[in-house]
Amino acid sequence: MPRRTLITASLLVLLLAAIALLPYLPPVRGLIVDRVVDALGDAGIDVTYDGSSGNAWRGVTLEGVRITGAGSDVAVDRLRVGYFLPSLLGGELPLDVAIGGATGNVDLEDVLDEVTAPAASGSGRSISVRLRSLDLRDIDVDVVQLPFTLPDISLRQLVVSQDGTNLQLDGSLVTPDGEAVVSGG
Repeated sequence: MPRRTLITASLLVLLLAAIALLPYLPPVRGLIVDRVVDALGDAGIDVTYDGSSGNAWRGVTLEGVRITGAGSDVAVDRLRVGYFLPSLLGGELPLDVAIGGATGNVDLEDVLDEVTAPAASGSGRSISVRLRSLDLRDIDVDVVQLPFTLPDISLRQLVVSQDGTNLQLDGSLVTPDGEAVVSGG
């Protein structure tokens, strides 16, 4: 093999290896998390956290998270967001979200006002975010401005998963009168 071809092939392999390994490094993970936190800040949602871990290719776990804005003031002990970063190339981002130990309050009217507000038009390509699963554990969040009255309910566990267009719910609800284990799709 000619020397020039060998050098070119070696440089290409080194470049591809660097691209594949960079997301495993904590500074790269921190850069990605900081970009997402800054984007949420621009949307009026302030997020702070004590620490992060994980692999930026597959998912990130945040510890000691505080979320304020858009009618919310919530503290979360552990927030895990799972995804597959290369899926962004196809214009979609499937997410698996796990929340453990959340306390605080949410004003549903303010949240819905933020969610239904028209998005700023941009010339960039949009990304379709798809929630594949939602796992909630040890949640003590007060929700106000509900259009109906609910008894004092404590959500011990809720797992929501998506299979195509179907949602599967499994959870455990506790009221002063007893506990209910719910499952449905």
